[in-house]
Amino acid sequence: MKKLLLILLCLPLFIYPQSDNSFLADGFGEYFTTKGNPKLEGIDFKIKIPLGYKSIGEGKKEETIQMYSSSGETTFLLIQAIDLRKYPKYESILQLNNAERKLNIEKSTINHQRNYPKETLIYLEVNDYPATIGLAWSIEQQMSHLIGGITTENYVINFIFSSKFFLQKKDVEFCKEMLNTIEFY
Repeated sequence: MKKLLLILLCLPLFIYPQSDNSFLADGFGEYFTTKGNPKLEGIDFKIKIPLGYKSIGEGKKEETIQMYSSSGETTFLLIQAIDLRKYPKYESILQLNNAERKLNIEKSTINHQRNYPKETLIYLEVNDYPATIGLAWSIEQQMSHLIGGITTENYVINFIFSSKFFLQKKDVEFCKEMLNTIEFY
């Protein structure tokens, strides 16, 4: 019985090996730009895309601007821009100035971490905007989801990685590096 328990406890280490490298990519390639995108109104940005990712088109949903897949099609990246002005439930966020928005999002992040300690959710600032990075495993989908989001005056811009791999802290750091490549113009 003890051997069985030991095997069951160690099984995740064999299924999801810990790694010093990111499963997402080994660096960044070209910029993706939203300039002239009809899905966006009043915001343009560019961000570096991970090496080895190829465009697989725009999403069908209004919020999905672009989709990418890794070379082995084991990981997918969706770029979304949610226009907060289109949803009445976000009216209170739109009323906040940037300093108030930062404080609100930072407090929400801290509360979430307190209530869900097994999930990874961090707060940071990117180009003076509040941002978060969240990492969770979906039992239902059997996939990891890593979401980096930046909240501007009118948009929440999400970069969503979905992978069959069990994403780790190195992947969170990679996402943070990617968010810091964004340039608004």
